[in-house]
Amino acid sequence: MTPTIFGDCFNICTGTINGGAPGPVCGWTYIEPFGALGGEFNFTPGVMSMDTFDADDFPIATKALPAPLATVFGLSGQWSFTEYSTPPNATTTYQILVNNFDISETLLVSLFGDGSVVVQAGNAILVPTYLGTWTPVPGAAHVVHFSIDGSGIPTLFIDGVAIPLVFIADLGNFSGSYPANSMNYGGGAGDPTPGSSPLRSLFLTAGVTPPETVFCCT
Repeated sequence: MTPTIFGDCFNICTGTINGGAPGPVCGWTYIEPFGALGGEFNFTPGVMSMDTFDADDFPIATKALPAPLATVFGLSGQWSFTEYSTPPNATTTYQILVNNFDISETLLVSLFGDGSVVVQAGNAILVPTYLGTWTPVPGAAHVVHFSIDGSGIPTLFIDGVAIPLVFIADLGNFSGSYPANSMNYGGGAGDPTPGSSPLRSLFLTAGVTPPETVFCCT
């Protein structure tokens, strides 16, 4: 088992966080860095469900890292989730964002329903940005594993399959709107039909680890 900088399996979590009741629940707080975008998170033991009710809903939850994170270089992470069952589109999103202790560095992994992937890691003002592709399947369960090496080069695996990433440019980022020293999870179905996307686990650890790494909650 791999020790973690951050680990959550939602084993004893019960409750709801949204714009009217931001929480926290099990340390997670609903935030609105871009205004009231709707949706909510529902916690049951073993699941943090990202629930949306309209095409424009984009709920975001944040949780403080347990210790100051100096850099996003030399990190690996993994999360397991199930896609929304509605047809994916360009605004369907599953996203994590990690800020270090002073928001001088940030890490972003975004999967979109049009099959695109964005990975950013490094300086939070102009962030080295990489693009890739994946194959969304409504209702499918996935394990996403990422690493950022000591030079800031990312690798990404989805369900054990390597996702080629191509550097495009150093681009702007919205990390300054998120809390310092935090793990953030958000997204939305991009569909007017109410839907749920269960998140079953989310981890961050030091070092570059392979996709078959087994993580454990502490």
